[in-house]
Amino acid sequence: MYTIVNLFCLLLIVGIHEYGHFFFAKKFGLKVPQFSIGFGPKLISFFKDGTEFSVRAIPFGGYVSLPPENEIKKLSAWKQVMISAGGPMANLLLCILVTVVLRGFSDVLNTVLIFLALVPLTMASLWSIAIHPIAGLKMISGPIAIFSGNAIPNDWLVGLPMWRQALLTIYILSLVIGSFNLMPISILDGGRIFQTLLCPFFPRFVRVWHIATSFLLAGLVFYAIGGDIIKLLLKVVVDK
Repeated sequence: MYTIVNLFCLLLIVGIHEYGHFFFAKKFGLKVPQFSIGFGPKLISFFKDGTEFSVRAIPFGGYVSLPPENEIKKLSAWKQVMISAGGPMANLLLCILVTVVLRGFSDVLNTVLIFLALVPLTMASLWSIAIHPIAGLKMISGPIAIFSGNAIPNDWLVGLPMWRQALLTIYILSLVIGSFNLMPISILDGGRIFQTLLCPFFPRFVRVWHIATSFLLAGLVFYAIGGDIIKLLLKVVVDK
């Protein structure tokens, strides 16, 4: 049952993240051909106002397809930044909504501060993982762990009714996904913001940074998935 709840939470978070990008892209007059939750073969799709909305078979992520780069660059830099930041901003708003439901308005500021603090903390964690990759397996969870429910310690959820488990899962995953996407790594939202702001002044540096951080992100994805598999196998052995 918890795996189904996790899947629902993940799809909700991804959908809201992508809607943040979609909202600002449409607001600034860009055409958005596709809005997808998930990757791979389509399960459900429909067209509205020139956009194909779809849910796809692989639930780990999503995307909003935008016009070619030369069209996007016709927008001012701040509009480009807002489109890139729209996803993480939507994640933050979701966290604030969950905070209000669970704790009231008194903890909203704490939620904002945690969200912002997670960006440098995540970067520091990546540096620690690079130095101690074996020990770092405990610090990172990939898509398999998120889907299976192993990304959040059971101690945080035990004894809670299902609706509170779902809200707490949404809060934690939305915090992590939103703040992670703000890191200045190529392909991520923070990377696009970084590129938009610096490329006009340091084009050569940005090109090198783009290549280097692309390899970094690819390595991190393989590391996280490999770690998920190792931890899952260890859990099976221990349970036996």
